[in-house]
Amino acid sequence: MLCTIGKLGWEKSALAEELAVVVKMLEECVAENARIAQNQAEYQKRYNGLVVRYDTAKQWFDEVTEAIAARSVKAERLAGFIKTFEGQTAPLWDFDE
Repeated sequence: MLCTIGKLGWEKSALAEELAVVVKMLEECVAENARIAQNQAEYQKRYNGLVVRYDTAKQWFDEVTEAIAARSVKAERLAGFIKTFEGQTAPLWDFDE
């Protein structure tokens, strides 16, 4: 349970899809502004909204990625401990950290 990443993996995938969608929307927004004359205040408002949406998703994506990495490191450490513990032939009387 300490090391599982199932839900985090799903969340990371969903956030990656969200980032891809927002990037495409940003590209379309910029391309449309280059092709069609439009109110620049409205364009800037729309563009800034997309940038905020991207930044929010990116921040959450980075946090989820870090959590997955931390759990992976924890899993490796626990696996090493278990391997060492299983290889122990004598009873353990003391633990030294």
